[in-house]
Amino acid sequence: MTDIRASMAPAPFIPHWLRDQPNPPAFHLRAGSTIERELLEAELAGEYRAGRVWPFELAQILSDAFRAMGGDDTPTLIDLVQRELAFTTGAGEKLTDAEQATLDAARQVAIEHWPDYAALVAQMQRRETLLPILAFRRFCAGWDNAGTAFLRGVGGFVADSAMKKLKPLYIRAAGIEAYNLQYLDEEAEKNSEAPLPSSDSPPTSGSGATSTADGKSAPTAGTKTPPSSSPETSASSSDCS
Repeated sequence: MTDIRASMAPAPFIPHWLRDQPNPPAFHLRAGSTIERELLEAELAGEYRAGRVWPFELAQILSDAFRAMGGDDTPTLIDLVQRELAFTTGAGEKLTDAEQATLDAARQVAIEHWPDYAALVAQMQRRETLLPILAFRRFCAGWDNAGTAFLRGVGGFVADSAMKKLKPLYIRAAGIEAYNLQYLDEEAEKNSEAPLPSSDSPPTSGSGATSTADGKSAPTAGTKTPPSSSPETSASSSDCS
Protein backbone atom coordinates (compact mmCIF):
# COMPACT_ATOMS: atom_id res chain seq x y z
CA MET A 1 0.00 0.00 0.00
CA THR A 2 1.26 3.49 -0.86
CA ASP A 3 2.25 5.64 2.10
CA ILE A 4 -0.21 8.53 1.89
CA ARG A 5 2.21 10.90 3.61
CA ALA A 6 4.78 10.55 0.83
CA SER A 7 2.21 11.56 -1.82
CA MET A 8 1.14 14.75 -0.06
CA ALA A 9 2.27 18.04 -1.61
CA PRO A 10 4.37 20.34 0.61
CA ALA A 11 2.18 22.63 2.72
CA PRO A 12 3.14 26.22 3.58
CA PHE A 13 3.71 26.96 7.26
CA ILE A 14 3.88 30.48 8.72
CA PRO A 15 4.87 30.90 12.41
CA HIS A 16 1.77 32.11 14.24
CA TRP A 17 3.31 35.31 15.55
CA LEU A 18 4.01 36.43 11.97
CA ARG A 19 0.70 35.55 10.30
CA ASP A 20 -0.64 39.11 10.52
CA GLN A 21 2.52 40.62 9.06
CA PRO A 22 2.84 41.65 5.40
CA ASN A 23 4.76 39.07 3.35
CA PRO A 24 5.59 36.77 6.27
CA PRO A 25 8.10 33.95 5.80
CA ALA A 26 6.44 30.73 4.68
CA PHE A 27 8.17 27.36 4.92
CA HIS A 28 7.00 24.57 2.60
CA LEU A 29 6.99 21.37 4.63
CA ARG A 30 6.42 17.90 3.28
CA ALA A 31 5.25 14.70 4.92
CA GLY A 32 7.84 12.05 4.11
CA SER A 33 7.52 8.28 3.89
CA THR A 34 7.56 5.98 6.89
CA ILE A 35 11.14 5.02 6.02
CA GLU A 36 12.21 8.67 5.98
CA ARG A 37 10.55 9.21 9.34
CA GLU A 38 12.44 6.28 10.83
CA LEU A 39 15.69 7.40 9.19
CA LEU A 40 15.30 10.65 11.12
CA GLU A 41 14.87 8.65 14.33
CA ALA A 42 17.93 6.56 13.46
CA GLU A 43 19.96 9.70 12.83
CA LEU A 44 18.96 11.11 16.20
CA ALA A 45 19.63 7.88 18.09
CA GLY A 46 22.85 6.99 16.30
CA GLU A 47 24.95 9.93 15.25
CA TYR A 48 23.66 12.36 17.89
CA ARG A 49 22.89 9.98 20.80
CA ALA A 50 19.49 11.64 21.06
CA GLY A 51 17.07 8.75 20.72
CA ARG A 52 13.70 8.52 22.41
CA VAL A 53 13.59 8.36 26.20
CA TRP A 54 10.25 6.90 27.25
CA PRO A 55 8.55 8.28 30.38
CA PHE A 56 8.45 4.85 32.06
CA GLU A 57 12.18 4.43 31.41
CA LEU A 58 12.99 7.79 32.96
CA ALA A 59 10.76 7.07 35.96
CA GLN A 60 12.46 3.71 36.54
CA ILE A 61 15.97 5.18 36.47
CA LEU A 62 14.93 8.03 38.75
CA SER A 63 13.37 5.59 41.23
CA ASP A 64 16.56 3.50 41.13
CA ALA A 65 18.56 6.63 41.88
CA PHE A 66 16.42 7.46 44.91
CA ARG A 67 16.77 3.91 46.22
CA ALA A 68 20.53 3.96 45.79
CA MET A 69 20.97 7.35 47.42
CA GLY A 70 18.79 6.29 50.36
CA GLY A 71 17.07 8.48 52.92
CA ASP A 72 13.94 8.41 55.03
CA ASP A 73 11.97 10.12 52.27
CA THR A 74 12.77 7.48 49.62
CA PRO A 75 9.31 5.80 49.66
CA THR A 76 7.63 9.19 49.38
CA LEU A 77 9.82 10.25 46.45
CA ILE A 78 9.24 6.98 44.59
CA ASP A 79 5.50 7.37 45.10
CA LEU A 80 5.71 10.90 43.64
CA VAL A 81 7.62 9.56 40.64
CA GLN A 82 4.95 6.94 39.97
CA ARG A 83 2.13 9.43 40.37
CA GLU A 84 3.82 11.88 38.04
CA LEU A 85 4.24 9.08 35.50
CA ALA A 86 0.55 8.18 35.84
CA PHE A 87 -0.40 11.79 35.13
CA THR A 88 1.99 11.89 32.15
CA THR A 89 0.27 8.87 30.62
CA GLY A 90 -3.22 10.18 31.35
CA ALA A 91 -3.98 7.70 34.11
CA GLY A 92 -3.70 9.88 37.20
CA GLU A 93 -3.99 13.33 38.71
CA LYS A 94 -1.42 16.10 38.61
CA LEU A 95 0.83 16.52 41.64
CA THR A 96 0.17 19.46 43.92
CA ASP A 97 2.54 22.41 43.67
CA ALA A 98 4.21 21.39 46.92
CA GLU A 99 4.61 17.78 45.78
CA GLN A 100 6.01 18.87 42.43
CA ALA A 101 8.50 21.18 44.13
CA THR A 102 9.64 18.33 46.39
CA LEU A 103 10.10 15.98 43.45
CA ASP A 104 11.86 18.59 41.31
CA ALA A 105 14.35 19.32 44.09
CA ALA A 106 15.06 15.62 44.56
CA ARG A 107 15.34 15.16 40.79
CA GLN A 108 18.05 17.81 40.68
CA VAL A 109 20.00 15.94 43.36
CA ALA A 110 19.70 12.77 41.26
CA ILE A 111 21.05 14.61 38.21
CA GLU A 112 24.06 15.71 40.23
CA HIS A 113 24.79 12.38 41.94
CA TRP A 114 23.43 9.53 39.78
CA PRO A 115 25.23 9.26 36.40
CA ASP A 116 22.66 6.97 34.74
CA TYR A 117 19.88 9.45 35.35
CA ALA A 118 22.02 12.44 34.38
CA ALA A 119 22.85 10.69 31.10
CA LEU A 120 19.17 10.22 30.24
CA VAL A 121 18.40 13.85 31.04
CA ALA A 122 21.28 14.94 28.80
CA GLN A 123 19.94 12.67 26.04
CA MET A 124 16.49 14.25 26.35
CA GLN A 125 17.98 17.73 26.15
CA ARG A 126 20.01 16.85 23.06
CA ARG A 127 16.88 15.46 21.43
CA GLU A 128 14.80 18.52 22.28
CA THR A 129 17.43 20.77 20.73
CA LEU A 130 18.32 18.73 17.66
CA LEU A 131 15.00 17.19 16.60
CA PRO A 132 13.47 20.39 15.12
CA ILE A 133 16.71 21.22 13.28
CA LEU A 134 17.09 17.77 11.74
CA ALA A 135 13.38 17.55 10.88
CA PHE A 136 13.53 20.95 9.19
CA ARG A 137 16.66 20.00 7.26
CA ARG A 138 15.06 16.79 6.01
CA PHE A 139 11.43 17.80 5.39
CA CYS A 140 11.54 21.46 4.35
CA ALA A 141 11.05 21.63 0.57
CA GLY A 142 11.42 25.38 0.13
CA TRP A 143 10.49 28.76 1.56
CA ASP A 144 9.37 32.27 0.63
CA ASN A 145 10.19 35.66 2.18
CA ALA A 146 12.78 34.26 4.59
CA GLY A 147 15.61 36.60 3.66
CA THR A 148 17.79 34.08 1.85
CA ALA A 149 17.57 31.72 -1.09
CA PHE A 150 16.55 28.10 -0.56
CA LEU A 151 19.36 25.68 -1.37
CA ARG A 152 19.72 21.92 -1.18
CA GLY A 153 22.92 20.31 -0.03
CA VAL A 154 24.27 16.80 0.49
CA GLY A 155 21.60 14.08 0.35
CA GLY A 156 18.95 16.52 -0.88
CA PHE A 157 18.64 18.09 2.57
CA VAL A 158 18.45 21.86 3.09
CA ALA A 159 21.97 23.23 2.75
CA ASP A 160 23.60 24.29 6.00
CA SER A 161 24.79 27.49 4.34
CA ALA A 162 21.14 28.45 3.76
CA MET A 163 19.98 27.40 7.23
CA LYS A 164 22.66 29.56 8.85
CA LYS A 165 21.01 32.62 7.35
CA LEU A 166 17.59 31.83 8.83
CA LYS A 167 16.47 32.98 12.25
CA PRO A 168 16.88 30.06 14.68
CA LEU A 169 13.33 30.54 15.97
CA TYR A 170 11.98 30.10 12.43
CA ILE A 171 13.86 26.80 12.11
CA ARG A 172 12.63 25.59 15.47
CA ALA A 173 8.96 26.43 14.86
CA ALA A 174 8.94 25.04 11.33
CA GLY A 175 10.99 22.02 12.39
CA ILE A 176 8.50 21.01 15.06
CA GLU A 177 5.68 21.44 12.57
CA ALA A 178 7.60 19.29 10.07
CA TYR A 179 8.09 16.56 12.66
CA ASN A 180 4.42 16.60 13.57
CA LEU A 181 3.50 16.16 9.90
CA GLN A 182 5.17 12.77 9.94
CA TYR A 183 2.61 11.48 12.48
CA LEU A 184 -0.67 12.63 10.97
CA ASP A 185 -1.73 9.37 9.34
CA GLU A 186 -4.29 7.12 11.04
CA GLU A 187 -1.86 4.34 11.83
CA ALA A 188 0.35 6.69 13.84
CA GLU A 189 -2.67 7.94 15.74
CA LYS A 190 -3.71 4.37 16.59
CA ASN A 191 -0.20 3.77 17.94
CA SER A 192 -0.66 6.82 20.22
CA GLU A 193 2.43 8.53 18.84
CA ALA A 194 1.35 11.97 20.03
CA PRO A 195 2.95 14.90 18.19
CA LEU A 196 4.95 17.64 19.84
CA PRO A 197 2.83 20.06 21.87
CA SER A 198 2.92 23.04 19.54
CA SER A 199 4.54 23.86 16.26
CA ASP A 200 4.60 27.56 17.16
CA SER A 201 5.64 27.35 20.78
CA PRO A 202 8.89 25.38 21.02
CA PRO A 203 9.51 24.01 24.53
CA THR A 204 12.61 25.00 26.43
CA SER A 205 14.93 22.53 28.09
CA GLY A 206 13.91 21.71 31.64
CA SER A 207 15.85 20.40 34.61
CA GLY A 208 15.02 16.78 33.91
CA ALA A 209 11.24 16.56 34.04
CA THR A 210 9.59 14.01 31.80
CA SER A 211 8.44 16.51 29.18
CA THR A 212 9.36 15.62 25.58
CA ALA A 213 10.80 12.38 26.88
CA ASP A 214 10.05 10.55 23.66
CA GLY A 215 10.38 13.55 21.44
CA LYS A 216 6.63 13.84 20.95
CA SER A 217 5.40 14.07 24.48
CA ALA A 218 2.13 13.53 26.31
CA PRO A 219 1.07 16.12 28.92
CA THR A 220 3.57 16.36 31.73
CA ALA A 221 4.53 18.57 34.61
CA GLY A 222 7.34 20.08 32.55
CA THR A 223 7.10 23.74 31.60
CA LYS A 224 6.64 24.78 28.01
CA THR A 225 7.75 28.28 27.09
CA PRO A 226 6.40 29.89 23.91
CA PRO A 227 8.41 32.37 21.88
CA SER A 228 7.98 36.07 22.46
CA SER A 229 4.52 37.30 21.59
CA SER A 230 5.89 40.54 20.18
CA PRO A 231 5.76 40.43 16.37
CA GLU A 232 9.02 40.08 14.50
CA THR A 233 9.72 41.98 11.31
CA SER A 234 9.63 39.64 8.36
CA ALA A 235 12.75 39.32 6.25
CA SER A 236 13.02 40.22 2.61
CA SER A 237 11.49 37.90 0.03
CA SER A 238 13.37 35.06 -1.64
CA ASP A 239 12.24 32.49 -4.17
CA CYS A 240 11.46 28.90 -3.31
CA SER A 241 13.26 26.47 -5.55
